[in-house]
Amino acid sequence: MVAQTSRYLGMSVGLRWTTLAVLVLASCGAQPPNPTVTKLRIPPDGGPLYATIGGKEKKIAAAAGKAWILEGGRALAYSASAGGGFESEGEALRLYRPATAQDTKILGEPFEITGVKEARSAAGKIAFLVTMEDGGLGASHIAVIDPARGKVFREDGAVFKESAAGAITVAWYKDGAWENIASAKPYKTQRYDLDELLRRNVITK
Repeated sequence: MVAQTSRYLGMSVGLRWTTLAVLVLASCGAQPPNPTVTKLRIPPDGGPLYATIGGKEKKIAAAAGKAWILEGGRALAYSASAGGGFESEGEALRLYRPATAQDTKILGEPFEITGVKEARSAAGKIAFLVTMEDGGLGASHIAVIDPARGKVFREDGAVFKESAAGAITVAWYKDGAWENIASAKPYKTQRYDLDELLRRNVITK
């Protein structure tokens, strides 16, 4: 009986400490251990970027073009003006992680960034597939980003045709094809293993 009473007392004390810890975190406005982004708010033509993290809206950037939730909300990527390119349309891609509030530039190109998708290699590693477009010719340009290191693959005049089974398929088109790209046929296609791409050296230019 004494042992059982001691056990209940221990459980009661433990619950009190757990409750106290939760109340302290709440009163300090602390984020949960693994905060995630659940919603983004940005004007249609670009402007201030806000993200809902742990149920609260937070301003991420004063000016952004587009934004994407990645890694199940553990990261968000957004484009920001960087100059260069046709009529200074160049943009940078920045990666924000709510768990650390770290905001890092992971790509800079002389084109408008139009899309960012997440893909996984056969080994389970994450890669970001970035699509860009130039305002002159209207051609598509692509890059593969290692989230931890930066750009490891880049091609001009190309699109991602498929991403499946730990690999991507890239298709290239000639300059005259971009006006009617929906009906155009690529002059070349090639399949790449994402694990192999993610082992490549970072492209710094």
